[in-house]
Amino acid sequence: MKRFLLYGLASGFNRGGMFLILPLLSTFLSIADYGRFSIYIVLVQLLVPFISLNIVSIIGREIFEKYRVTVFFTVAFVRFASASILLCVLGYILFQSVTLLIIIYALMEAIFLIISTFVRFKDSAENYFYICIGKMILLVILLAIIFFTYRAYLSKVDVLLIIFALSNLTIVLPFSKFLMAIKIRNRQLFGTLNKQRVIIFFAVGILPHTLAQWVTSGADRFFVKYYGGDIQLGYYSYGYAIAAVYMVVNSALALGMPQLCVQKFTSYNSDVFFNRYKYLVTASWLAFFTIVNIGLFTIKTKYNVTELYWVIYFVLVGLYFLSYYYYYSSYLFYARKSKQLSGITIVTALLNIVLILFLTPILGINGTAISTAGSYGIYACLTYYYASKHYQIRGVTFPIIFMTSFTILLFIIDYFTVQL
Repeated sequence: MKRFLLYGLASGFNRGGMFLILPLLSTFLSIADYGRFSIYIVLVQLLVPFISLNIVSIIGREIFEKYRVTVFFTVAFVRFASASILLCVLGYILFQSVTLLIIIYALMEAIFLIISTFVRFKDSAENYFYICIGKMILLVILLAIIFFTYRAYLSKVDVLLIIFALSNLTIVLPFSKFLMAIKIRNRQLFGTLNKQRVIIFFAVGILPHTLAQWVTSGADRFFVKYYGGDIQLGYYSYGYAIAAVYMVVNSALALGMPQLCVQKFTSYNSDVFFNRYKYLVTASWLAFFTIVNIGLFTIKTKYNVTELYWVIYFVLVGLYFLSYYYYYSSYLFYARKSKQLSGITIVTALLNIVLILFLTPILGINGTAISTAGSYGIYACLTYYYASKHYQIRGVTFPIIFMTSFTILLFIIDYFTVQL
């Protein structure tokens, strides 16, 4: 429990810019710029696994069995990324291109993600927590400096990209501690990488899965922009950002569940563990839903968020099902079923696009949010189905019944409230 608590807090700080600070930027950004910045964040999320060749999955799966190999992969990427960042910085000085800023941000995020994952698995949850809280503190300090000196710059998307990218500099210290002392010659490095083709294929095999995950979680913004323009994109992005604060919980699960499954599979596969898991997830979701409801109707913001109620709700429904996906997908991760993980995610992504294309023109951004909820529900069910072919595991009956009943109850309450 202590480890999951630390992972949850660390994820909140690590992704604080996206999940916690992003809603606060509405104070400075116009609704159109808010939507544009949100799309840039989504693009960075997409680029990170592709730039790094998904080395995080290699660290998570192989560090206990092939520690030296994971060190080689980590060092190889850090060397490549550091040189690339220097070239992109030079290019940005010359050309002032936002594309280069996005690439720099993605490279720095990738370095932070890979090295912090290395620390999390090899060292301790406590040190991982300290790294992430350091990132959040640095981000707040940078934003505060701009706020008290050149406040108008906080309304510039380019400046925000630079600030968010620089917050990843907190990874310099752990990198020095864990990796700089390791002497590896380039010939030895590439020779070792060449011998580990199975591991490389495993990591690359998950890339389609990663791309499909991005389609499921991020491509909706592009469709909203296409159908509704910048204003609707801004409102949808803001509603999504509020709901996505719940990803603090899901991020802890995403980090902790695969590791727990690999290290303590027997306990992970028990009825007792699953029952505790589903009740903890449900209680966390209900608590967050209550907080959001109180905040929506008591806190005044620059944007009219009461009109975004159903957007926020249906995104939250999707994130509830995503919690169960993390449980079931850990079985496939444990079995090294990267092809099945990719296949499930690709099918879900395609279904999500179909739902968005059908519902968004009819229901607007509410339809987009419903598509998100539906696709994540399908995601959890498909993952359970394929995981159950390899192991005897618990079903998805409880989350489906709970969320269906809760949604119907909410619609009934809303209907009679409007009538009154």
